[in-house]
Amino acid sequence: MKRSGSIRLFITAVCLAAVAVAFKFAAHGIWDQVGILATLVLGTAAAAAWPVRLPNVRVQFTVNHPIILCSLAMLGPGPAILVASAGVVGATLKVRHKATAVRLVFNLGAQILAAGLAGMTFMLAGGQAGEPLRELLIPLLAATTVLFLADNGLVAMVVAMDQDRPFWTVWNDSFRWSAVSYFTGMSFASAIMLAYESLGVMGFALGIAPAWLLISFFRIQKRWQAEHLHRMEQVEQLNRVLEWKVKDRTRELQAALGSLEETNSKLVGANEALTEASKAKSEFLANVSHELRTPLNAVIGFSEVLSAQETEGLSGRQLDFLKAIHDGGDHLLSLINDILDLSKIESGRMPLNLDVVEAVPIVSEVVAMLQGQAEKTELDLVAECDDGISPVSVDPRLFREVLLNLVSNAIKFTPEGGSIRVLARMEDSDLVVQVVDNGIGLAEGDQARVFEQFFQVDGTYTRKFRGTGLGLGLVRRMVEMHGGTVAVHSVLGEGATFSCRFPDCRVDVPRELPPSDFGVNVSGNEGDPLSSDSQDPAPMVKAGQRTILVVDPDPLNRRLAVNALKTRDYRVLEASASAAALQFLRVQRVDLVLVALDLADADAYALAQNILNEPAARGVALVALAGTEMTDPAVIRKSGFDGLIATPVQINKLPSQVRTYLERKEHVA
Repeated sequence: MKRSGSIRLFITAVCLAAVAVAFKFAAHGIWDQVGILATLVLGTAAAAAWPVRLPNVRVQFTVNHPIILCSLAMLGPGPAILVASAGVVGATLKVRHKATAVRLVFNLGAQILAAGLAGMTFMLAGGQAGEPLRELLIPLLAATTVLFLADNGLVAMVVAMDQDRPFWTVWNDSFRWSAVSYFTGMSFASAIMLAYESLGVMGFALGIAPAWLLISFFRIQKRWQAEHLHRMEQVEQLNRVLEWKVKDRTRELQAALGSLEETNSKLVGANEALTEASKAKSEFLANVSHELRTPLNAVIGFSEVLSAQETEGLSGRQLDFLKAIHDGGDHLLSLINDILDLSKIESGRMPLNLDVVEAVPIVSEVVAMLQGQAEKTELDLVAECDDGISPVSVDPRLFREVLLNLVSNAIKFTPEGGSIRVLARMEDSDLVVQVVDNGIGLAEGDQARVFEQFFQVDGTYTRKFRGTGLGLGLVRRMVEMHGGTVAVHSVLGEGATFSCRFPDCRVDVPRELPPSDFGVNVSGNEGDPLSSDSQDPAPMVKAGQRTILVVDPDPLNRRLAVNALKTRDYRVLEASASAAALQFLRVQRVDLVLVALDLADADAYALAQNILNEPAARGVALVALAGTEMTDPAVIRKSGFDGLIATPVQINKLPSQVRTYLERKEHVA
């Protein structure tokens, strides 16, 4: 309330001062140039009605200020006060929301007072209305300064009182920037006066177009800025909406992630439970199969004994019964063996006992074993083995089981009078075995699944061909244990060809070696690794021949390394354990040691340190064999290894990799 009273008192003082100034300067001026005065009054009223405010620079542009200054320089202070008053009236009429009486009175009084003070300054500076512009520049500049200070200072004072803020704060924030408008107005007024001095009233009229163009330019600029600000606000609004949506979607994703993690945890638990159940099932099947085989062996054995005693009064019908018992026992034993093999493979307890054997006798043995079964349905079962099949490194029991299952399967599905051929041949270092029949064949859709466990083309109980569906599944698993592959090619109604490939199993004729207490095998260029109970001494080292020691618990891995290196004139030694490797280094000259990081009896890194500390092994290159995804090369080198060869070993690259490490070691030495 107190603040409102102060404002009213200030406004009253301004108005009284304006009245006094108006009376004082009423007679100071040229009033007989009515045409020019009327033009200036109408011009300032119109200009004041359309000001241009630039929000970015906080400046308001109008033609009002230059017209007031023109009237002051051309007609004097009295007409200038009248022109300023006309500007207030024009601005008031254009405003949409009409100003209050107090505000209108204050604006009018402030304009009259500011114009009067500017006129007084103009006169004190030596200005005389109607003189040439060159004589009025300094008075006009002084009058412009006072007009700017008085006009804005009075308004700033009211705002400061109304908002209870310091005057200088209000002035700096909102008013001092308008100086550009006032002094620009002075320049424009000078241009109008020059045109008037040169062209008279016509020159004054010609100034209207540039003034209007200037105002239009500023209006376009203002509209563009307003549109730009509007677009910026829209972008900011869209950004806020997008940010909200992102946050909302993030919350949804976090909730979904939590649900997914919970589901995944449940699946992991269920998978672990299934794994345990599968392991328990395999162990149960293995135990049950073992328990069933014991009494079944007795059944089969006694039936054979009784069958051999046909001279002791057994009738032909009784002999038929005994044969049925024996055949049924054999069939049941075959099924039990299949289940036992499956359980061992699934539980990881099926060992791969590689040995160097002749493939042809095993093929002939299987064909002879099943010849009687084939003759029951008048099948022509023959073995066709290529000449020159070398000894091979396979598990003889598993190799025999593969052949038995394939030939038995062919006998089962080949009609009476058909033919079955068992083929064997070498393709480079691979052994390829095929069983070809002209039986019922397989549909194309069944060929992709025939090696799946328990799969049967006709799975109904009333099917014509009985069986468990395990045979071909076991064939695939047993061949894959050798690193091989199986395949089938068949035409429905015309027969089938089952093929098995045992890779890199070719073995040259072995040389016998002396017995070893360390489980070490030696192989030169003449053959593959041999058993440790051989009698002949190790092959002599040729001049310039390099010796490589392979330390790996897996015999198949050792054999692959030997096969790759021996063709490049390397002498290769094998050790399955760290103790054997150290003993070998003490008694043999070795140039490079390949060490698998998965040794069973010791830490491979500890073995590396022991080799480095072994006096007899000085200068030996030490290279690790391991999968790159499970090892850190920096850790391997820090442990004393000279490098790493990634597994599985690529046979065609291993010799060059070994040669690189040998040359690097020699260069360092």
